[in-house]
Amino acid sequence: MWRYLLQKLVLTVPTVLAVVTFVFLAIRLVPGDPAVIMAGDFADAETLEQLRHEWGLDKPLPVQFGVFMTNLAQGDLGDSIRSRQPVTVELGRRLMVTLKLALASIVVTMILGLTAGIASAVKPYTTLDYFSTVFSLVGVSMPIFWSGLLLIIFFALKLDWLPTGGIGSWQHYVLPAVSLGLFSAGVVARQTRSAMLESLGQDYVRTARSKGLRPRSVIMKHAFKMALIPIVTITGLQFGRMLAGAILTETVFNLPGLGSYLVTAIAQRDYPVIQGIVMLFALTFTLVNLLTDLIYPLINPQLSHR
Repeated sequence: MWRYLLQKLVLTVPTVLAVVTFVFLAIRLVPGDPAVIMAGDFADAETLEQLRHEWGLDKPLPVQFGVFMTNLAQGDLGDSIRSRQPVTVELGRRLMVTLKLALASIVVTMILGLTAGIASAVKPYTTLDYFSTVFSLVGVSMPIFWSGLLLIIFFALKLDWLPTGGIGSWQHYVLPAVSLGLFSAGVVARQTRSAMLESLGQDYVRTARSKGLRPRSVIMKHAFKMALIPIVTITGLQFGRMLAGAILTETVFNLPGLGSYLVTAIAQRDYPVIQGIVMLFALTFTLVNLLTDLIYPLINPQLSHR
């Protein structure tokens, strides 16, 4: 197990470095000069040149990349062009907001997705199954920003139950978490239904029923347990989509997290912040996939011997 974990961790390093290299090059291909954006359209050439020299943007691209990788090896992500504060400090302030949103969204996804998927598989081709199918399609098809706006209009403006945005208490995370969770709940519900239908048709489930076990025990202890591996896999993949969805959700609900900060950084061509956030997202997604791989042997111990 430890050897497998070490191999996965070693493979994480080139994956994250490849992502960071791609972002480093891609963001510099986007039209727009950070010096012009920060100094304004009417800044003189001397001021622009001074800003580019201060940020190291007047050096050749390979030199800039070498300086960036050297600083990265020392744990230094550089300073934000806009705020002039260390990127690690800027990200640290916003990380907890995005982390709370992602965890709350995962809870919403699991509750709605698993409930709809299991109920749909236990009662196939019934009204409950058709309702679950419609719910899944709506969740998958509806854009995050659109579901967020609908939730704000209904629950915040019409009913006045929850705040429209910002942070301050747990109520501020309810609507963003539901909006982001709905996006993945539909996918998890469809995967759960498919995996449960396959498990419920297996011989060991029929054997359990023939022994006179209670239906709930057959479903949860036998069928659901064997259906968990594809469900865990799709849930791990959905976490990556949640990180991307957090960019829209935080913008709609005015949450000061990493997603909304990334949008601002892209608009202002704040290269160090963009690179830091993308690297953090890539590292988080890779670690979640690693955690998913480690959960497999816990569900089915036979996989640990392969």
